[in-house]
Amino acid sequence: MKNFLVTVSFILVCYPVLSQHVSLVEDKIITGDESVNGWLFNVCEDAEFAKDDIKKYLKDQYDLKSKKVNKYTEIVTEAEIPNVSTRRGDLLIYVQHSDTGNIMGLSFVLGYDISLNSKDNKAEMDHFGDVAKDFIEYHFNSYYSDKISDLDKLLNSAKKDLHKKESDISSMKKKEMNLDKKLSKEDDTEKKDELEKDIEKLLADIEDTYDVLPALKEQVETLQLDRDKYKQELLDYQYEIKRL
Repeated sequence: MKNFLVTVSFILVCYPVLSQHVSLVEDKIITGDESVNGWLFNVCEDAEFAKDDIKKYLKDQYDLKSKKVNKYTEIVTEAEIPNVSTRRGDLLIYVQHSDTGNIMGLSFVLGYDISLNSKDNKAEMDHFGDVAKDFIEYHFNSYYSDKISDLDKLLNSAKKDLHKKESDISSMKKKEMNLDKKLSKEDDTEKKDELEKDIEKLLADIEDTYDVLPALKEQVETLQLDRDKYKQELLDYQYEIKRL
């Protein structure tokens, strides 16, 4: 099995990828002149993130470490996955971009031309499908948690900026009121001129600060909408995954 041929490219055949939906199908994966059976499913729009996720998942769940075969393929030779099969096999992982998104394929190869399939190994293939489903849930939770966390940081920073500008305006207005009071009580012409200049500059600063508020408020609203959108997408994916 260690010499199992994996070529530099592969074609995923007849795989129905649905935008904003999760699909899990059993199909053939063609690797050059060879083909293996496997579970195929769509992953997030960041193919590299998906590749990293499957490595983390296999390490965390099964203490398995894959090695790179080519830009599309990773392999775990002589893998042992007790809840799939009592036999060892080569776990093959494929990731490729298609016109409608990124696709991952998982195959469990028992020999040079033997891979788990529902016709010959229904129980084992079903268990292998459960592993695929478990990873899909792990993957989308991981991907969207990162996205939402990044947006939360940006949103908190934008809110702080907005709050600071509003606080600056409030402080400058109080200062302007105090200067107005001083001006009304001042009789010295030279000092009055200085106070008037200070007030004029302060009013200009207040106006400049007001000018940046709309952009900051728009930024906060946009980030909130993006965060809410990702949260809803995660909920939609979680619902789809439970239906697999």
